Amino acid sequence: MSSADDVLEMKLISNELADRLAGAGAKLAARAGVVMKAIGGTTTENRALEFLRGKARRVDGWEKDNARRRRAELRTAERRQRENEHLHWIISELETTNPELARQLIDGLQHVVGRVGDEGGALAISEADADQSIEWGGSDRPRD
Repeated sequence: MSSADDVLEMKLISNELADRLAGAGAKLAARAGVVMKAIGGTTTENRALEFLRGKARRVDGWEKDNARRRRAELRTAERRQRENEHLHWIISELETTNPELARQLIDGLQHVVGRVGDEGGALAISEADADQSIEWGGSDRPRD
């Protein structure tokens, strides 16, 4: 990969990070601040601005690795939130039309969670008081 390719990739990653963390309509200084924090290390605000504008002359490997890692974390968190919202909607629809079927679905999902183990993205279901709560992530799953 050439230096120009690294700069272009870093521009794309940095702008995606800034969009997700600060919002697409945020001021440039705010966007640079969140990129600076997301990349970490010794990244300065000027360096983050270079990444956002695609004006960097070079990109260090650790900068790109940190940016990729943070982008992957954000994408995973958003995917889990979206999936969680879908499951809550399905369960709420079932509870209004067929409460017994909803209870069986929750029981079935708890059984699946018990079999899945600690694999990434595993569904975890826990009950707090009378309210059902669904959480994602293998480490959050209830233990028997």
